[in-house]
Amino acid sequence: MAKSRFEYVREFEQQDCLLKNAWIVVRIDGRGFHKFTSAHGFLRPNDARGLSLMNACAKAVMEDFEDIVIAYGHSDEFSFVINRHATVYKRRASKILSTIVSLFTARYVMDWPTYFPDVALRSTPMFDGRVVLYPTNENVIDYMKWRQADCHVNNLYNTTFWCLVLRGGRSNAEAERDLIGTSSADKNEIMFSRFSLNYNNEPAMFRKGSILVRYEPRQPDRRLKHPIIIHDDLIHNAFWSDMFPNWNIFGLNLGPSRHHQLFVRILPSGVAAGYFLVEHVAVIHAKYLEKVPDAVRSRRRLLLEFTLSTLSYPHAAPLVKLCTGDDRGRLPGDLRALRQGRRGSRVPAPAPGTQSR
Repeated sequence: MAKSRFEYVREFEQQDCLLKNAWIVVRIDGRGFHKFTSAHGFLRPNDARGLSLMNACAKAVMEDFEDIVIAYGHSDEFSFVINRHATVYKRRASKILSTIVSLFTARYVMDWPTYFPDVALRSTPMFDGRVVLYPTNENVIDYMKWRQADCHVNNLYNTTFWCLVLRGGRSNAEAERDLIGTSSADKNEIMFSRFSLNYNNEPAMFRKGSILVRYEPRQPDRRLKHPIIIHDDLIHNAFWSDMFPNWNIFGLNLGPSRHHQLFVRILPSGVAAGYFLVEHVAVIHAKYLEKVPDAVRSRRRLLLEFTLSTLSYPHAAPLVKLCTGDDRGRLPGDLRALRQGRRGSRVPAPAPGTQSR
């Protein structure tokens, strides 16, 4: 930029760099979409064309921003989770937000004829956005669960509402009164008993929303060129622990306490390719691991051997045996000594047949 006597005006610009090491979540929402969808004849309660268009726009955003780890959307909203260590645009909130919102909106207009070939675009689609920081893995996972729970609640209500209106002959006001104070079970009963509609048979995209990921489910060691769209359950922990067993970017919980985590990548050959230790691993209890399947226990042994040797623990091998369920005879005092890392201490061999409490 050329220097001039007017350049002082740059001093009025605010520095909006986002906090380092925090997850960045950008959520966009359709602005005035109730009026927009009515004007363009969207099907009620869900229009697969509109949802597929939203998915295509989100995919375009994710392809442009390689730091986006996962995205989730339903109805007229989409959330993008950006890697906590990302440095895109020097983590400037205004730059990140404006670029994602503008790209999403532009693709919505460009791709409209593909999904609505017989419907002319009569008004301008608009999206607003916000940026939120989440400090921990648990926080950002709970955020994703919250958005899917919102999808479930809203879609269940809308499906029941439009059944009453379109198939039951009720007016909008009457349908609203009918649903006041009803529970999820009540809504399911209304749909099934009066309209023979089993809500569980509705398309998963309607009930669960859309998830965009960069790795093939259960084949996480090969990064895909293009993100894929799946419709899975984010609320239960199985998605986060089983969907990507080897590449779990949100942390692999190795013990009964959710505060003790390792970020580890295990290649198919069994070699640990990278790690990040969050807390002390010596808190794992033998009683907990007695219930762990052998395959899982073997993987944990590999992780512990790698991590403990890297951290130069004085008694890494005995601790690995204790934590993986092999020779579970170490006394609690010995475990405390290992946790304190006393380098000169000598830990006696476990007595045969003893049990750790």
